[in-house]
Amino acid sequence: MPRAERAGKSAQSASPQNHATTTSGAFAERERIHSVLSSVFGIDTPRPEQIEAMEAIIKGKDLLLNQPTSWGKSICYQLPAVLLRESGVTVVISPLVSLMHDQTASLRKKGVGVASLDSGRTKSEQEFELLQLDSPELSLIYVSPERFCTEGFMSKMASRNVARLVVDEAHCVSAWGHDFRPAYLPSISCTRGTFQSAVKL
Repeated sequence: MPRAERAGKSAQSASPQNHATTTSGAFAERERIHSVLSSVFGIDTPRPEQIEAMEAIIKGKDLLLNQPTSWGKSICYQLPAVLLRESGVTVVISPLVSLMHDQTASLRKKGVGVASLDSGRTKSEQEFELLQLDSPELSLIYVSPERFCTEGFMSKMASRNVARLVVDEAHCVSAWGHDFRPAYLPSISCTRGTFQSAVKL
C-alpha cells in the first residue's frame, strides 16, 4: 500500500468525528451495563476491573480472569449473559455443586432464566431443570464437569446457540492441585466441537 494511502487511512481513523462516534458508543454500552447491574443484580458500585471484564466479553473477546475468592468473578459473566441473551446462551462448567445451586436460586429470584444440571438433585428437580433448557428466556446453564461431556447434554446443546462458555473454578483443571477434578480434562476437550465458536472464559 502506498505511503500516502496509509497516511490518509490513519488520519481518517483518527478524525474527531470517528473518535466522537467511538466514544459515544462506548459510553452508551457502559451506561447499559450499569443499568442492568443496578436493576437486575442490585449492584450500583461495581469494581472498575469488573466493568473492564464485562466489556471485553460483550465485545466477543476470550478472557482469563484470575481474582481471589469473593472478589465478584461470577457477575463478570452473568451480566453479559443477561444483556446478550438474544445472541445465545451462556454455559458455565462448575465443579462446586452447592455454589451452582446457590447461584441458580439467586438468579431465579432476580428473574433471570437459568438451568442447573448436576447429580446433586432429586429426580423431580432434574426433570424440572431439563425443562428449563428449552425455555426461550434461558440466559445461563450451569453444568457439572461430569454432565458436560455426556451425550444427552451435547445433544441438547447442538440445538442451541451457545455464545459464551465459562470454565469456573479453573484451578480444578490442574492435575497437580489438591482440588483436581479428573472430569475437567475431558470437559475442556469437548469444547473444541460444539462450542468451538463460543467466547471462552
